[in-house]
Amino acid sequence: MGTSDKLYLKIKNNPNNVSFEEIDKLLVNIGGFTKRNGSRKSHWIYKHEKLHGIDEYVNIPMDRPVKSVYIKKALRLFEEVYFD
Repeated sequence: MGTSDKLYLKIKNNPNNVSFEEIDKLLVNIGGFTKRNGSRKSHWIYKHEKLHGIDEYVNIPMDRPVKSVYIKKALRLFEEVYFD
């Protein structure tokens, strides 16, 4: 099992205790998402070129730990891109 698989499983198995750095690494380095700063300096917006439609991005605040609602949406988008 590679490092990317371990990180994905760690986040998937415990979405309530994920740091911003971990979800950022999963989305950008492994999933190929692009990120840009949101309207607030403490939020980042992640998009992927394969995603289109109403749920095409996820907005993640730099909280510690990141709330599970953001992690679950990020995982859903990651799975759409990475496993398709």
